[in-house]
Amino acid sequence: MWTVIISTLILSTMVIGLGIKLLTILNFLERPNTLVWQLITVVVFLPSIYSLLSVSKLVFGNIYLYYLLAILVFYYISPAIGSLYFVLTPIVIILYLDMILQKPLPIDIPLLVFASGFLNYGATWLISFLKKPAIVKVSLAAVVMLV
Repeated sequence: MWTVIISTLILSTMVIGLGIKLLTILNFLERPNTLVWQLITVVVFLPSIYSLLSVSKLVFGNIYLYYLLAILVFYYISPAIGSLYFVLTPIVIILYLDMILQKPLPIDIPLLVFASGFLNYGATWLISFLKKPAIVKVSLAAVVMLV
């Protein structure tokens, strides 16, 4: 009972933090589309994906929320920045797994992570052509991510 309550509170905190990070990224959108502006959004992204990785590992015992930030940015902010996040996410995941496992990663794990990223990006891109509200698109992409 208590573990469910604590897990729910941690997950809620994570989602609120994700919303704040997205608002921070939205604030950067008011600036001109320059290389510095894109680098700033990447600097905001890296700690965000790391916190998603560590919290999802802690709460669920499994890492499966890793592409959520890329999906949200793709639909609510910019497909170009979201695509960049889809490229950076597997790199951060592999570095994170390498750090927590403290032994060399077998080659199948990086291949699986890159394949998962490619499939998630492809599904997100295809879903973007639907004439539905963004929340429906995010939900469909999240279902693909969880599968």
